[in-house]
Amino acid sequence: MLPQGLILYERRDAAPAGFPNALDARTAVKVAEDFLRERGLLTPDVRPDFAVPSPGSPPGHYQVYFTQRHRTLPLLGREWPLFSGYVGVEVSGDTVQAMEAFLLDVEGPAGRRRRVIPADRALRALAAHLDRRGIGEGRLLVDRVELGYWGKTVPGGARWDLAPHWRLLTKDGKSYLVDAFEGRVEESP
Repeated sequence: MLPQGLILYERRDAAPAGFPNALDARTAVKVAEDFLRERGLLTPDVRPDFAVPSPGSPPGHYQVYFTQRHRTLPLLGREWPLFSGYVGVEVSGDTVQAMEAFLLDVEGPAGRRRRVIPADRALRALAAHLDRRGIGEGRLLVDRVELGYWGKTVPGGARWDLAPHWRLLTKDGKSYLVDAFEGRVEESP
C-alpha cells in the first residue's frame, strides 16, 4: 500500500507461457472478482465496470476495471459510480498478473444543488472536442454513457472535490469524461 491509499499488486514470477487457458472477457471478470474477494478488496461498493483485451497482448490477456459506487451523493438519491475510485486488474490466461486499487472515503455532499446537462449535450461536447483535435475522423463508437462523480486527483492531497460527470465509454474501452454542469471535456483518467 502506497501513500494516499493506492494499493498495488504485481506477480513476480513469469506470466503463463502461451496463455494455454485463454479466456473471454466474462471469465476474466470472474477471475478478477475471485482474486479481489480472496484478499478482502471486493467490498459491497466495488463493482465490475468493463473488461477490454490488453493492447498488443495475446488472446486471453485482459484489463478488468471495477468502479467504486456510493449511495449518499445527491444525484436523484440512488447509487452512483465514483469514477475517481477504481480497481484495475490485469488478467492473463486464468491468472492475475497485476492489480491497482484507489478507493475513496466519501464524506458526503457539499454545496448547492445544480441541474446537470443531458447526456446528448455531453455527446455533442465530446464530438466537438474531438473534431477540434482532429481525433476520431468523425466516427466514435460509444458503448455506454453513464452519469457519476469524478474529480482530478490532487497529488499528495488527502481531500478533493468530486463533481457530477458524464462518462462516455467507447467500444475499445477508452473513457471520456464531460463535466455534467458545464459540458467541458476533462482529461481522461
